[in-house]
Amino acid sequence: MNSPKTRSAKLYSALINLLPTRFHIRFGSTMESDFNQMLADAPTSVSRIKAWRTVLVDLAGTLIREWSKEIMVTAIEPNRLTSHLGAVGRDIRHAVRSLRRSPGYTVAALATLTLGIGANTAVFSLANWALLKPTAGVTKESELTTVRFYHSENKFFIPSSHAALLAFQEGSTDLAKGITAYHNLHSNVSTGVDVGAEQLDGQMVTRNFFSLLGIQMQWGAGFALTAPPEGEAVAVVSHRFWMGRLAGDQSAIGTDLLVNGRPTTIVGVAPEGFRGPESPGSADIWFPVDMVSLIAPVYRNMLTSTGITPWFSLIARLSDGATMESLQANLQSIYEGSQESIGGTTGFVPQLRPGLGTMLTVEQHTAKMMWLLMASVGLVLLLACANSANLMLARATGRTREISVRAALGASRLRLIRMMLVESLMISTAGAVAAIILATWLVGFFEGFKLVSWLPGVERVPLDTRVLSFTVAVASFAGVGFGLMPSIASSNLDIAVSLRSGSSGNTGHSAIRGALVTFQVALSLVLVVGAFMMARTIGNLRAVDVGADLKGSVSFALDANLQGYDETEARALFSEVKTRLEATPGVTNVSRIAFPPFGRMQSGVRVRLPEDAPDATGIRADHNLVGGGFFTTIGAKLLDGRDFRPSDMPAEGVEGGLIPVIVNRSFVNQHLSERAAIGAHLIPKYYENQTYEIIGVIGDALLKKLSEDITPALYTPVGTGYFPMRVTFVVAGTIGAEQTMASIRTVVRDIDPMLPPADLRILADAAEDTISGRILVARLSMVLSVLALVIAASGLYGVVSYSVVERTKEFGIRTALGAEATSLVREVLYRALKPGAIGLVLGVIGATQFSRLIESQLWGVEPLSPGNYVLGTSVLFVSMIFAALIPAIKATRVDPVKALKTD
Repeated sequence: MNSPKTRSAKLYSALINLLPTRFHIRFGSTMESDFNQMLADAPTSVSRIKAWRTVLVDLAGTLIREWSKEIMVTAIEPNRLTSHLGAVGRDIRHAVRSLRRSPGYTVAALATLTLGIGANTAVFSLANWALLKPTAGVTKESELTTVRFYHSENKFFIPSSHAALLAFQEGSTDLAKGITAYHNLHSNVSTGVDVGAEQLDGQMVTRNFFSLLGIQMQWGAGFALTAPPEGEAVAVVSHRFWMGRLAGDQSAIGTDLLVNGRPTTIVGVAPEGFRGPESPGSADIWFPVDMVSLIAPVYRNMLTSTGITPWFSLIARLSDGATMESLQANLQSIYEGSQESIGGTTGFVPQLRPGLGTMLTVEQHTAKMMWLLMASVGLVLLLACANSANLMLARATGRTREISVRAALGASRLRLIRMMLVESLMISTAGAVAAIILATWLVGFFEGFKLVSWLPGVERVPLDTRVLSFTVAVASFAGVGFGLMPSIASSNLDIAVSLRSGSSGNTGHSAIRGALVTFQVALSLVLVVGAFMMARTIGNLRAVDVGADLKGSVSFALDANLQGYDETEARALFSEVKTRLEATPGVTNVSRIAFPPFGRMQSGVRVRLPEDAPDATGIRADHNLVGGGFFTTIGAKLLDGRDFRPSDMPAEGVEGGLIPVIVNRSFVNQHLSERAAIGAHLIPKYYENQTYEIIGVIGDALLKKLSEDITPALYTPVGTGYFPMRVTFVVAGTIGAEQTMASIRTVVRDIDPMLPPADLRILADAAEDTISGRILVARLSMVLSVLALVIAASGLYGVVSYSVVERTKEFGIRTALGAEATSLVREVLYRALKPGAIGLVLGVIGATQFSRLIESQLWGVEPLSPGNYVLGTSVLFVSMIFAALIPAIKATRVDPVKALKTD
């Protein structure tokens, strides 16, 4: 007498039933025997898990190989193509009729797949916009390569000098069709003397820039390859600027703009969508680099620069047959052989990268975030597929007699699989269409979020060809993914048993459905725990005490360099702006700072104590130059000493002597804890002729990223050492931030209409922008976790409901024999929650691994903190109970008389 099968043996038996009938008949019993022996030889749980892993990998390969053989054997039958196409047509018509007869199943499966595919499409469209999409207007981008200099020891990139550019252009003609260069540069642009200027992102480019990239002008001819002798300033504008500021007027070609106060002729309009070679680009105007003395004379030294200087980013187009490796070796040889002429710096090597690619800072800050979001929506898609597969298996149970009759009449197993697979593909196709419609609405959710705090917010994300191709691929995967396994399982019937009793004739259905429920619950828990971690992260970041009162405060920058001001004129300009703003009703404080709060640019300084050795490493501190009253303006508390006075602000740059400084509490606590801070002296590491004297201590003020810790900081007066020609003003008032910004625009326009306030922003919003990317991830994580809960709960509800229907006769008999309702409910709940409980255990394991993926996005949250897992498990367990309780209660209401009459 055979011993009863273990649960593992039953599950393995159900899985090998998925193999083609001919193969299963020949080798099925041998495979089961080998499997049982393998488990017997695995005494520990760890060894059994390894055995299962080996078995599943082998079984997956066998499934693919044997079904491929089955399809090939069938495909070479005579007249196969014609008969096959006709059969597919009949399957489609049958699928339409079948789905119409089961509207509940159709709607549930369609809704689930629509949400899964739609979420994937929307998130992929964001990743495509930020990291993957080709640059608009560029021809044969695959031939292009970006060139950067990389320091292998210090691990950073830096652009090139003009001398290196010329050397590369001359020496690489055999391997490159050409090399172009660009440099990002802000410009104040106005369409007329009587019209106020605005600051635009622009680029200085070599004259072959557009021709080498293969960009055709929307209007105009663009730049001539040689500069005219008279040196007229010319510009190409973006399609966005042309449509917005020039009303799309074609006659604007040949007219003048005022750029930094200088007449500049428009010679071309770039094609729609082109905003520079880096993605996401923001450039709206381009100038030939040889015009820099006319457009921005302060930067004229970029044309005489040597060595590795941060001026030019290089782009090369490969010659036919050339490779990036050969061009890189060529550039390295040129660089090493031209040290005297280009002033090369040791430690740097040219490094090539295919295509135009993504802005390096964007890639560094967003690549992990994009992978995290794609992984999360990928889990949702797997959930949707598992849920749809469960629904299909449950529905197949009700179609047992139909499938058995078809098999008895001669339908092959492959024919039955194809019939059911056509249904799943039709649902996934309809889901893809609905998902595209859903995604067009979902992408609006991303608008305004800043993936990187110093870049503009996300614009309208397009659903381009690449995104639509991705949607088609995902829909195809979903259709085959949720349809193949149920189709194969449902086609493996004991025809005689099925026709005689109306039962499924396949004991593997319930095991597979239970496994799918386990899978769904595990994936759901992973997403729910991740969402809790991200929600706590945002809560922690928003609770950060920045040590300043940002309410109603506004900052803006003025760049005197661009308008040709000298230092004396700039001092007078900044002083007048400050005086006028202070006289504005509702403005309470105005001050200046060199590097804006929560901005991209930060500065540091290294100082030592007088008794330290001159070669000592010293103290590293954040450094900024501020005007008098700055700390009062931002509401930072003065703990000791005094603030800067007007007498501390030198009229001219100071090269040496005693310089007053203010430090923060962290500086004192970490480096001066055993001595009095006020009056203490510090010596700058690289300016030994200067001495800093501490005159005040302020509370810790976090003016960088909300996700960064407070670090030692040191402040010197504006004008000490050098006078910054671009200064940020911070304005506090009682009239509200929006009204304060309007007053700023009026005051600055009255003083100089051609000098617009740049980077005008509310400081509270600027602080929020530093965590904008994390907020986006957190909100999407919470939405996806709710979606996962709904899918998992609906999947469990569907499985339990079908199970109750299958056992209607049993429940009727037990009720007739006096079984209590509570015992029936208890049994149904036990059977329903058993696979869910296993899923919770597996989900906790999966969540610990997923937490490693999201660790870089967390702040103030321990990835392995038990609270997140307990809370997530509790929420999911309660959802499972509610999902299973409704059909369990229905089981107690079965009418015994009607149940005993069922077939």
